[in-house]
Amino acid sequence: MQHCQGWIASGIHGSWEDAEVGLRMYREAGGQRAIVANIFTDLRPEPQIPAAGRPLGISLICPPDEARARLRRVEDLGFDDALLVCPTDDPAQLETIRTLL
Repeated sequence: MQHCQGWIASGIHGSWEDAEVGLRMYREAGGQRAIVANIFTDLRPEPQIPAAGRPLGISLICPPDEARARLRRVEDLGFDDALLVCPTDDPAQLETIRTLL
């Protein structure tokens, strides 16, 4: 059996600091691919904050320029992928989200 072949960090429940420490530990253990999942994304001028029960740790609920900077931070930390959650009431934001890449 192989260990450490994939790790999924939580954008909802983790903080930037948790992600950095966790990813470093994962890589030191020989881990290969890492993803930050459930990154709530809302780039509208008046975004809707999801009811997560507490402040979101890693999110893209911000203007597009700030969202680009946050995605660069995810990349700079060393994550391979990011799973963004688009607002269900505005799927047209997918086009705006594509401009972040």
